[in-house]
Amino acid sequence: MKKGFSIIELMLAFVILTTAIVAAGLVAYRMPIVLQNAFTEAEANRKAQALLEHSLLLARTDFTGLTAIATTTANGISTSLILRPFDDSAVLLTSTATWTSLEGVPQSATYSTLVANYKNVSSHPCQPFILGDWTHPHILGSYELMPGFLLPGTIPAGHYPISSLAVQGNVLAVGVASTTQASDPTLFFFRITDQAQQPAYINSFDNASPSKIGLTALAAGDDHMYAANGFSSTDMPNCAYSTVNCRQLQTYFTPGTTPDPSANFQIPTTSPALALTASGATSPGDAVAYRANTAYVGLSKTGGGQELQIVDMSNQYVPTRIGGVAIGRGVNAVVAARTTIYVGTDDNSGSGKAIIAEDVHDPAHPVEIGSHSFSGAGFVRVLVRAGSYLFSGRSYANGASEEFSILTQDASLTRVGGVDIGNNLNHRGVQSILIRGFLAFVLTNDELQLWNIQDSANPVLYSHIAIPQGTATAMTCRQNVLYVGSVGSDGTGYLTVVTSS
Repeated sequence: MKKGFSIIELMLAFVILTTAIVAAGLVAYRMPIVLQNAFTEAEANRKAQALLEHSLLLARTDFTGLTAIATTTANGISTSLILRPFDDSAVLLTSTATWTSLEGVPQSATYSTLVANYKNVSSHPCQPFILGDWTHPHILGSYELMPGFLLPGTIPAGHYPISSLAVQGNVLAVGVASTTQASDPTLFFFRITDQAQQPAYINSFDNASPSKIGLTALAAGDDHMYAANGFSSTDMPNCAYSTVNCRQLQTYFTPGTTPDPSANFQIPTTSPALALTASGATSPGDAVAYRANTAYVGLSKTGGGQELQIVDMSNQYVPTRIGGVAIGRGVNAVVAARTTIYVGTDDNSGSGKAIIAEDVHDPAHPVEIGSHSFSGAGFVRVLVRAGSYLFSGRSYANGASEEFSILTQDASLTRVGGVDIGNNLNHRGVQSILIRGFLAFVLTNDELQLWNIQDSANPVLYSHIAIPQGTATAMTCRQNVLYVGSVGSDGTGYLTVVTSS
């Protein structure tokens, strides 16, 4: 029997034929669009890569000349380069290309790399990015700063409470707050070439032989260490003419086999740089920072003088005062950017100025451009710059006030985020801060806390480890190793070495 086609079969065949014709037409229509989109994407990636490679070549010869590149557009592709600095030791470069597809959909390509300042790596030996497993910090050793332990038997017996630490190259400097005898040394140098070994003693110095008072702060420079002297005296002639006593800034040359003193600088006592306390004593140094041949010295409250002093260190053996600022309060912390100084003070009033930003385009005439105050009774102990943020650590502040804070690194000093570390049961304050990659290493009175700061508005506790000896006072690092200073109840200093698992 002859069979024909049903209407349904004919309709189905027609649909298939129509679909095939339409598909063929779409392919013919879409092919140029697909090819053009692919060409634009390849060109955008090439431009983003070229922009990054150009900056990498520049960094090899002129790291300080690295600058952000504003958005430019050509042939429908926009490119830009942003910089995120990690102190002065490294910069995160990110190049971006953006464009719009022929369908009107926004597209982008991004490339990033971390470039180190190789010429400055000796004075910033801390590895800027995270290595190892820091979810479980590991203590390599904890050593007593005493004769027969970290110190040789030739050092006088006594207590050496650690006040400050700094690393320059493979040299660790340890400053102590006070000594048992007036003539005991207050600054010790150690070699730290092997993290698994106990730091090796090199030599030591005394900041002021008639006094038991020691050093308050240390800072590493290109090839020098800078020490803030905590000694002051009511004997004005002695302070003015002694070769060492009361000189608030002391410097040491460190690249050689053994560190050596290079200069002692007395803050001038003539107007307008008057640096006297209300009682007439010279005001002791409480903070020191170094950047680009300039030392910044913070003093205790003066009697109407300038608590922040700016010193030219172009000639390391002949320091020269450039200028100063009358802060009106004692200066506990200083950190310097290219054209701005951030000053942490002992002002803990809610309406005062806990942090002050000073413009130093003209270092002889600094200009205050901003300030920030906190709630609670804590005062600023430490300031650290990283990326576009300023990190502040304060002593214990009662109530809900935070001791670890993140602010914008500009004149507004706007709070971004923070953490209330202390409480009624444990009066924790912040003693030191290091920023490495996405982690903030925050040293409190009794433990090392690591905070994930990828979301700067909401830091998250990453890990923590108890300090095994005494009350923590200071922290520094070399490569992937942290050095933590602490003081026992009897005044004994301890050095604890911590790294990742």
